[in-house]
Amino acid sequence: MKLEKKLLKSISAQEHRKSGKADCWSIGKFQKWNIRAVQKWSIGLLKHRKSGMLENRNIRKVEQRNADMKNTNKAP
Repeated sequence: MKLEKKLLKSISAQEHRKSGKADCWSIGKFQKWNIRAVQKWSIGLLKHRKSGMLENRNIRKVEQRNADMKNTNKAP
């Protein structure tokens, strides 16, 4: 029974990834090479939660702002 559940989870996660809507859980669990990206994303999400804006639609805005800030901090 447990194995069936695990298989179902992994299959649904693979389909989820293929659909381009991979979330933190499926990436972290099944794509080990992408762990650093997930960590950055989840840290961003934590900061985001603390700032009090939890709507999903704002996450991209925050990511964009973080990327912009990184670019401006680089010395020419």
